[in-house]
Amino acid sequence: MDKTIFYAARRFRHSCYLLLALVTGLVTPGCRTTRPEVRVLVTGDILLSRNVREEIKTGRSAPWADLQSLFQSADLVLGNLEGAVGSRGDSLDPGSGSPVFVIGKPAIVMLREAGFNIITVENNHSGDMGTQGKANTMNELRNCHISPVCYENSPQFFTVKGTVIALLAVNMVPGRNVQGNQLPSTELKQKLRLARNLANTVIVSVHWGSELLEWPDRRQREAAFWLVHNGADLIIGSHPHVIQKPEMVEGKPVFFSLGNHLFDQKYPETKKMPNPQQPAQVPMPVPIHDIENHNPIHNHDDPPQMPQLINNNEELSFCMRWSNRWLPIVIGITILGIYAVLYVLQ
Repeated sequence: MDKTIFYAARRFRHSCYLLLALVTGLVTPGCRTTRPEVRVLVTGDILLSRNVREEIKTGRSAPWADLQSLFQSADLVLGNLEGAVGSRGDSLDPGSGSPVFVIGKPAIVMLREAGFNIITVENNHSGDMGTQGKANTMNELRNCHISPVCYENSPQFFTVKGTVIALLAVNMVPGRNVQGNQLPSTELKQKLRLARNLANTVIVSVHWGSELLEWPDRRQREAAFWLVHNGADLIIGSHPHVIQKPEMVEGKPVFFSLGNHLFDQKYPETKKMPNPQQPAQVPMPVPIHDIENHNPIHNHDDPPQMPQLINNNEELSFCMRWSNRWLPIVIGITILGIYAVLYVLQ
């Protein structure tokens, strides 16, 4: 081979190695940077109908009066609303025996005044007023500057201090005009993939399980594994109306049930708060430093206690996830390009 071509090829090879080192250097330094703390507060189930509505009307109880400073300390406040905006005459099959949770418009205003900025409306009571009732609920939430999240519009993206959070709402409990999601689901898998590609952290709010059961059932566990396997960083569960112990599933925190936040159920188990001597603290390998659950509003004399996810050295930044996913591909393509060019120059 001509020496000029040989030396040119060698110089090109060295240049390619330098380029490869440069690409690696550009990708990895940001992985060592830390993002500002993002604080997300998540509540259990919220009822604004039935006895709760009557209690509010009498003026004897201001549900969130003692929680304003707590809510204001969070960047995002998320809750699951049971029921739909409308009138009792709009309800589907009111004589079926299943409770109908009718929500008045003024109650939605109270949610905003309390400090909620995200509300999920994907549960077995979101269809109590039919399809139009669910649409009315979402419209009223938007009018109050609260972001409504349902299965149809999932994932929703929220950017806080440079961190992009994706939220998906899933319901596995059938109800009026509600079939419920079945897992595994190709459509939900696509939604999770979209969220995974565009967000730093993927949170799934899922309505599942059996009422008053104090431990997750088999379907919950299978669904949790499937959701984590398909991209969920954090799972927030609702519907059992009692607290179910959080666990780590494949390294991801799963709160199977946060219990009730504001409800009127008579059973003592539905009024329990987390044990203050045993806070549910688990490492959270996602770039949200503080996710809390302020549990039920039942007794204002009890100090608020909450399971709290704390950040540690295992936290992963978005850049680290990006490099883990794409850096091997970038390196592979670069090496193939080098060999192709060297082959041509030989």
